[in-house]
Amino acid sequence: MLDPRLPLQEPPDRDVSQDRNALTAYVRTRMKRYLSDEFSGSGNFLVVYLLDAQLETRIAQRASELEDAERSRIISAVRDEVSSLPRTGHTPAVLTTLTVRRPFRELIADEFPRMPVLCYQELSPDSEIQPIARISLQKDADRARSYRALSR
Repeated sequence: MLDPRLPLQEPPDRDVSQDRNALTAYVRTRMKRYLSDEFSGSGNFLVVYLLDAQLETRIAQRASELEDAERSRIISAVRDEVSSLPRTGHTPAVLTTLTVRRPFRELIADEFPRMPVLCYQELSPDSEIQPIARISLQKDADRARSYRALSR
């Protein structure tokens, strides 16, 4: 799967080169400079959405076990944050952990096919990160509580 003629500073472990997802993650982390430049706007700022820690933990632990209702809540939370920002020519990325990047990307791919999802390990050390919002299921729960309180 990996061409031995490719010049790599550190070749991946043999286990990584046999696992497509692990190999993809390995290559993406080696493309730090390219990914940072590709998704940075003017001024070398990377404008990003962050994921709430509880949401990251839930996806990292059981992404494949999420029920349809929970998947819909996550997509709705992303939609709410994305729709609250003014339209610009540059789509902000979602920045998360290495273990959450791929399952989160797969989760939102149908609804947000052009939204980049990056992990911290894929960014060059000199990247300037500018968080604009935190995607959270808690906001969704807070809205539901507020709605119930108003409807009483």
